[in-house]
Amino acid sequence: MATAYGFLERPIAALVHDQPVTLVLRDWGSALGFHWARRRPDQAHAIAYMEALVTPRASREDRPEQARGMFQGFRSPKGDDPILKRNLFIEAVLPSSAQRRLTDGEMAT
Repeated sequence: MATAYGFLERPIAALVHDQPVTLVLRDWGSALGFHWARRRPDQAHAIAYMEALVTPRASREDRPEQARGMFQGFRSPKGDDPILKRNLFIEAVLPSSAQRRLTDGEMAT
């Protein structure tokens, strides 16, 4: 994470110096953004986040077993077909994790 964090920290410092920053975070980038905000609370003006990692994860083992296996499969060579060719993550995984049924219009965009 330290290497990835450096790619975030240096450009922000170069662009905004000591000015307030509004962070818009998603997915794994949220962990980096929350870390930045924790280290610079005087600069973190606001945070908007979606699909964020909001609690620390010690390892992959602390995820539910069903999800762990599914995501490991997605990241293996066998994941190319369901993810890249059948768009399974967008068409099935994300909609099934939403708190409500997505409309046809939302699914089309």
